[in-house]
Amino acid sequence: MNDSQNNPETDSTPPKSPGWKSQFSIGKTLLWTAVVAGGLTVVKVSKTNSIIDPFPQTISLSFYLVVACGILSLLRAPKSLDVWFPTGMNVFIPAFLGLVVLVREPKTTFDDSLATFYSQLAIGGIPYGIFLLVLNVRRIKRRDFSISILVYHLGSWLGWTATWTYYYYLLGGAFRTVIASTSSFF
Repeated sequence: MNDSQNNPETDSTPPKSPGWKSQFSIGKTLLWTAVVAGGLTVVKVSKTNSIIDPFPQTISLSFYLVVACGILSLLRAPKSLDVWFPTGMNVFIPAFLGLVVLVREPKTTFDDSLATFYSQLAIGGIPYGIFLLVLNVRRIKRRDFSISILVYHLGSWLGWTATWTYYYYLLGGAFRTVIASTSSFF
């Protein structure tokens, strides 16, 4: 007699390899259904100026997706640099702008003393984006790709670049003519 006949608990089927992961699950499907439903709710609640101008809806949906994917990424990899580095950069934006508002006393509406610094922060978005791209390529090579981390990285980078570019143009006076021309209509 061999050992398998003596021991009924042994199974002749080979065990699953340790690297095998389930690609689809009910939990993941329900999670992404909730994310999409939340996104649709954000789009429906956001006010628009007209049917032609969906800009507020786009901004609201983008902000929602970055926050939702950031939370998902934090739950998926709580100790990963892939999550904490963009989170730190996202926290830096309102913290720095709040500090500027508290410390500075603006002399005019368009004070351009910080415009150069804001332009350097906007240009700093290039190495920031490259670093996030490298982090994603490393994840792909490890076969640990995550769409939520990719969306979080992309949204964080776009938010960084758009925020500092906007403040550079605002303080540099690029919007003076736009504001002056629209105020003449009222």
